[in-house]
Amino acid sequence: MTSRSSLALVLACAVAVPVMLVERAAAIDRVWQGDVNNVYGGASSNGNWDLISGGAFSPRAQFLERAVIGTDNPAGQLNSNSLTFNGNPAFGSPEISTNTLVPGGIALGLRARDINDIDGDANTSEFVYCPDTGCPIMQPVPVAGTLVGKLTIHPGGNIAPISTSASAFGVDGRVLVGVDGRGYLVMDGGTLTTPGLIVAGENITTDAGTPQELGPSTVDLSGNASLQITGGATGIANLDRRTKVTGPSVNFNATGRIRFTSSSLLTAAITSATAHSPLKTNNNALLSGAVAVEFSGAAATRDPVTSLGQTWNLIDSSLSTNAIDGNFTNLGPGGLITVTGLDAAHAAPLGANYRVKKAVGTAAPFLNHSLLQLSYEQTLVLTVNRDTGNITIRNPLSGNIAIDSYSVNSARGSMVASS
Repeated sequence: MTSRSSLALVLACAVAVPVMLVERAAAIDRVWQGDVNNVYGGASSNGNWDLISGGAFSPRAQFLERAVIGTDNPAGQLNSNSLTFNGNPAFGSPEISTNTLVPGGIALGLRARDINDIDGDANTSEFVYCPDTGCPIMQPVPVAGTLVGKLTIHPGGNIAPISTSASAFGVDGRVLVGVDGRGYLVMDGGTLTTPGLIVAGENITTDAGTPQELGPSTVDLSGNASLQITGGATGIANLDRRTKVTGPSVNFNATGRIRFTSSSLLTAAITSATAHSPLKTNNNALLSGAVAVEFSGAAATRDPVTSLGQTWNLIDSSLSTNAIDGNFTNLGPGGLITVTGLDAAHAAPLGANYRVKKAVGTAAPFLNHSLLQLSYEQTLVLTVNRDTGNITIRNPLSGNIAIDSYSVNSARGSMVASS
C-alpha cells in the first residue's frame, strides 16, 4: 500500500510538471465599443468594453489586459469616433475625467493580432481575430484612413498603465498613438503616466469616413496636462508624427530620450509673452522633421520692438550641456523660422526675426541644461542697389548689435568682390 501510494504521488507529479513548464501569461487586448456612453472607466462605463476576463470594467493590468481603442477586431469600433456600433447608437471615443483602473498599456488604431497564438501556428503577429471558438478568422486590411483610435483626458483625469508579465506580447504599459491605423491623444488637463510613448501609424493626410480626425497621428497637449514617461533610460518618447504643445502650463517629461524622425512635426503653440512648456527629458533629444510656431493670446500682442531678445524654450534636456542632436529640416539659414498668428501691428519689423537655436541654460531651473529655443532677435539688414551695385549694411532699429565678423556672398556667383 505504501509503495503504491508513493508511486501514485510520483506519477501525479510527473503529469503536473509539464503543464507548469508550458504555461505562460495570456495577454488580452480589450477593445472599445462605446455603446453605453463615452466614459472610459468607472461604474457608469460598464459595457463600453468587450466582455472578456475582466467583465464589463475597463481594461486592467492585473488581468494582463491592454486597452485598444480603434481596431479591426469585430468586437470593437474600427473608428472609435463612430456614433454607431453594430447598427445601434454609440457615443464616440472615450474620455477620462477621473481616476481610472490601471491598464497594461494603451493602443490607439491597432489591428487585431493573434498575440497568444491561439491557432497554434507559432505566429503571434498575424492579423487574425481569435474568439473562443472558430479561430482563426482572417481580417481584411482596413481601407486607408478608416482605422482610428482617439483618447481624450480632461482635468481631473488620471491613468497610469503599467507593464505586466505579458509584456512580451504587448501588455507592456506603453501608450501607442497610432500603430496600424492612426491615433489621437488629446489632453487638455489630467495626468498620464506610462513607461513609454510611441507616436506612429499611417502617415496620410486624406480621410475616409466621418466623423474623423484629420491628418497623421497626433499628441495634443494643453492646459495643465501632465504626461510623464517613466522607466529610466528606457522611458522613451518616439514622436514620429505630430506633437502639439500649447503652453505655458503643460508638463511633459521623459526619463529616456525624445526622438523625432523625418516625418515628425512639433508645433509650439505659444500663448505667453515670456514662457512656454518645453518637452523635457533626462536623456538626449534627437531632432529631425519639422517645427512650427503658432502665436496667440499675450504672445501675439507683445510690443514687437520692446520684446526683442525674448526666448521661449521648446526642448529641455537635463542630461548635459550638449544633449540635443540634429535639427529640424524646415529651418532657414541660421535657424530662421516663419511664425504664424501675428497681425501686421505685431509682426517682426525690418531688422528683427525669429530663429530656432540651441543654447545652454544659465539660470535655475535650466542651469547647465541643453535647450532648444525660439529666439526673437534684432539683426542687421543688407541692402543692394541693383542700379549702382552699392551694398549697405544697417541697423534699422535702435540700440547696438554685437557681431564678431560678417561675410557677403552671392549664391549665383555674380558678385564682383574687386568692385
